[in-house]
Amino acid sequence: MLARETERERERERDAPPDSSWAGLFSFQELRAAHLQLCAVNSDLEPCLPAFPEEQTVWSVLFGAPELSARHADALCFQLQVYLGHALDTCGWRILSQVLFPDSDDSEEYYESLGELRQKGFEDALQRAKTNLQQVSFDIFMVGDLLNIFMEHDLYLIS
Repeated sequence: MLARETERERERERDAPPDSSWAGLFSFQELRAAHLQLCAVNSDLEPCLPAFPEEQTVWSVLFGAPELSARHADALCFQLQVYLGHALDTCGWRILSQVLFPDSDDSEEYYESLGELRQKGFEDALQRAKTNLQQVSFDIFMVGDLLNIFMEHDLYLIS
């Protein structure tokens, strides 16, 4: 699988025009759209996206939009970095990379990774339910033992 991913990366590099960068491909509107897709995977991300300046591109903010101070641009970049790190921690690399850099021929793998994420969520919920059931079962067992002890104690006091 790793060899397949490495081969895809080489194909992307070979097919990419010279001096291209993925960083320049995103407008703030596109980042908001990616954010909505990531929120569909995990709603914890909803309040995390920083507020972007309207009618600005990422490049104009990074390289000196006249109406933004350097301090404000740095703060925005830092907030975006924190957001992307949180999205990576929350959704995982496969989903984040597929949302930001979709490959038209890898849609099956994208849905498979969403399915894997859901499956993991279900398995985690099942494990929590099993743990809770074991605890309740243990508690019931302990209550039964206590009742037996009280009954023996009462019989001892009666005799």
